[in-house]
Amino acid sequence: MSGSAELRRLKASHLKKRGDSALHEANYKLAKEMYSQAIALSPSNDAEVLKKLFSNRSLTHFRTSKYAEALQDADAALEMAPRWAKGHWRRGMALVGMGRLGDAVDAFAQARTVEDSEECDQKLKEIIRSMPTEALASKLLDLLDKSYQQGALAPPRQEIADDLLVHEGAYILINKTQKSARSGSQSGSMGTFGETCYSWTIHGGPSPFEAYIFRSRVSKCCKCFLQAREDATLALSEVSKSVEWDKTSDTISVSKAATAYVALGEAFLAESGHPDRDTFRALKAFRKAIDCGCDDQNVYDAFQEATESLSKEQVEQAMQEVYAEGSIMSAQREQSRLVGVVVLFPTATPRSMNSYCREMLRWLAAEALNVDKASVALERTRAAKHGELHVSLSVSIPRLTKEAAELQQDLVAFWASKKGSRDMDLLISHLGEPDLGSLDVSVVSPGAQSGEEDIHTASQEGTLTQPSAPKTELDVPYRHYRLVDSLGNPAKRAQKHAFCMSRVYYNRAEIQQETWVELGDGSCRWRQSGSEVRIIVLGVPPHLPAKQLEVDIQPYYISIKNRADGSTYLEGKLHRGVIPDSSFWTQLGGKGEDGLCITLAKMNLEVLHKHWMHGEMWWSKLFENHAEISWDDYEKDYSDLPEEVLERHYITEAKREEQKQVERVDEKRRKRLTEADDVRKKNRMLALAALRDG
Repeated sequence: MSGSAELRRLKASHLKKRGDSALHEANYKLAKEMYSQAIALSPSNDAEVLKKLFSNRSLTHFRTSKYAEALQDADAALEMAPRWAKGHWRRGMALVGMGRLGDAVDAFAQARTVEDSEECDQKLKEIIRSMPTEALASKLLDLLDKSYQQGALAPPRQEIADDLLVHEGAYILINKTQKSARSGSQSGSMGTFGETCYSWTIHGGPSPFEAYIFRSRVSKCCKCFLQAREDATLALSEVSKSVEWDKTSDTISVSKAATAYVALGEAFLAESGHPDRDTFRALKAFRKAIDCGCDDQNVYDAFQEATESLSKEQVEQAMQEVYAEGSIMSAQREQSRLVGVVVLFPTATPRSMNSYCREMLRWLAAEALNVDKASVALERTRAAKHGELHVSLSVSIPRLTKEAAELQQDLVAFWASKKGSRDMDLLISHLGEPDLGSLDVSVVSPGAQSGEEDIHTASQEGTLTQPSAPKTELDVPYRHYRLVDSLGNPAKRAQKHAFCMSRVYYNRAEIQQETWVELGDGSCRWRQSGSEVRIIVLGVPPHLPAKQLEVDIQPYYISIKNRADGSTYLEGKLHRGVIPDSSFWTQLGGKGEDGLCITLAKMNLEVLHKHWMHGEMWWSKLFENHAEISWDDYEKDYSDLPEEVLERHYITEAKREEQKQVERVDEKRRKRLTEADDVRKKNRMLALAALRDG
């Protein structure tokens, strides 16, 4: 090492010590300067020193609420040492400061993986506990989507909703579960879905069973009831696999089977009046869940709801079918296997498939595989894009020992042996010769309801039917806008009152959360108080110089443009009037309110005209062409209403308080008189009693 390099190293070490001392004394400005100078002097290949310097400077940024800079330094530290727990910790804390709780969960999970410490684990749980329902729903959906991208889950095949609808469904599911569990939950508990988020995060995602159950329940909340059925069925298939490969998991699998049957029952039950409501099959699913040990009162209530919608004969038939079929667990214990068979007829069409052909195909499959004809079901027929007909059969075979290839050989050999017979000739006259070379046989777990192999084949050919939209759409309250904080992170939704009431504040210090409205087009975020409207313009580049901006504020119009290229960032006719001379704007080159933020002074003509109706100051939308915001979406800030309005309000409140005080005094006086009268009556009665007794 040269003398110059050694001198730089010594200077960097000295500056780091000064920075550490300043940090200990909470002199964050000096500490940041010392660390910055030390970083500049340190060799770029000295990762051990640089990671500590970046980490400590990240801490100084965090302590001074400069979370974006803290994140940059944490990432720089991780570039030097990707498997350094403290670097991931610093990154997680910066993300928490920025309100990006979902990303913070990943950072602390990574810190926990690198260094399995109790502190990292507790911090991870703390962050999950603090997540609003909106953020928790987004995180769980992100983890689910990663599993889908990795090929661990089958895509939706029945119904599909847009991302906004799916997010709303997840929110409804989590919110409903949290409300029902709130009374019995322990203090500090993460809740059911908090525990789910924690488990999925540390294990790298959900298991297929967990994923299908969650997607089924979310689909049900989105009114995608057909998709909810399919996902519950796929979950049952996963239960069947777990029993098949692990005979010791029987108790766990019974519990999982009950969960899957409940999800299936809820999907069949749908909602009253919905075209996909099937209370008969819902009743069967709930009965099987109860047989698997489910002891949830909600399930018994759903079972009762399904029962009441059916006749006595239908209920008896459903129970007979349940006990004849058994649950997935009983079927597994009997070692019964489901075999899927797909036969291709090149010259046939769906119209060619009459009742004779259906019964003949069932008989042929039963004879070839040595089972009763009742064990064979014709699942579906489908015309492919080249005109050929695909016929799917399912065969239930007890104590199956053969592989799919052997079963295929048996079917081909039996079909060949029957050629020339009267029944076979008649079948061929309707459907034509089958393509035995493409005969597809698969062994499916008993819990899987037909069609997996057939759909796989169809997808390979590009003929898989696209999933449809739900028949009835969920009412999404935030389709045109969403509620966020100033940085765009999801805000906690207000608990809405049945009469559209929301709390109002005349003291700004009492407001716990500033809620902003972010428009669906991503152009801006805005919020309002009694006398102001603040707008964060999102399209402006963070570091664009203020002198390049052309901001035009008029009484009923605003426009923000780039002087250099003439591009428009925001423009429109305001819903109500503002006072341009009292309005202003700032561009600090950051994010949120540190970016381009416009403060508009309301004219408030309405509330000045009716000083007692403070709600008149409320803007239901920013621009005339925008969708209106619900009145009870977030709480009202009346703390800066016009002085003359507030003065009258305080005078009115003082008079009301004075009147209440008079009423309280009168109430106390009446109470004393009543008590005295009661005592007088009691004494009189005692005196009369004494006279009677003589």
